[in-house]
Amino acid sequence: MEETQMQQILTQAQAARENPVLDRGELRKIWRQMHAVAEAQYLPAIDFFISCLDDVNSRWRLEGLQDVGYHYHFPPDSPITEKIRQLLLSDPNDDIRLAAASILGIRSVWLDPALVTALNSDPEKYVRYVAFNSLLTLAGVPYLVVKREEERAKSGEIPATFEQVKRIVAEAGIDIETLG
Repeated sequence: MEETQMQQILTQAQAARENPVLDRGELRKIWRQMHAVAEAQYLPAIDFFISCLDDVNSRWRLEGLQDVGYHYHFPPDSPITEKIRQLLLSDPNDDIRLAAASILGIRSVWLDPALVTALNSDPEKYVRYVAFNSLLTLAGVPYLVVKREEERAKSGEIPATFEQVKRIVAEAGIDIETLG
């Protein structure tokens, strides 16, 4: 995608965000285009995506979160990561908290306190499962083990708790004391 095309999409997205009367079809088209801009890691768009994280409309928050979180690289101690932690801990929308937990699983470091809090207390079980998965991933547990243990938690065979995370990490031969 050419830079002029990405800039045009960004301009259209900015205008769409200010226009509450756009129909769902138009918005879906814009969100798909925004995703393409994010996949291209178009740097001029990152500030727009970050600004979406504070939008009153949950769909714009989710789109901004997914675009910035999955497609741009930033350090675990950055303001962006901190904003994602805040969304995980306080956003009223389950989908946003779920996406935030998933993103922290690839952008944060072991024992991210927001993931531990979400695992222990999020009201939505699927957010807790993603926090469980993310903590195991950040600890360096092999992917197949993470998926197996997540399925065991979802089936009720084991609880999705921090105690289980510690057990699984230890069984994977990883010393928790040396992490992060």
